[in-house]
Amino acid sequence: MADEASEHLSIGVASPLWCQTRGIDGRSALTMALNEFRGKVRELVGA
Repeated sequence: MADEASEHLSIGVASPLWCQTRGIDGRSALTMALNEFRGKVRELVGA
């Protein structure tokens, strides 16, 4: 479970960089990544 969470975290960190290379605003990309990560954490916790 910890491995899965860390995998999602690394994806969340990489997402803004991936978006920036495609010309998407960095701040909104970061927000999107954080929201996505929070959703994954809720799934893992089962909330």
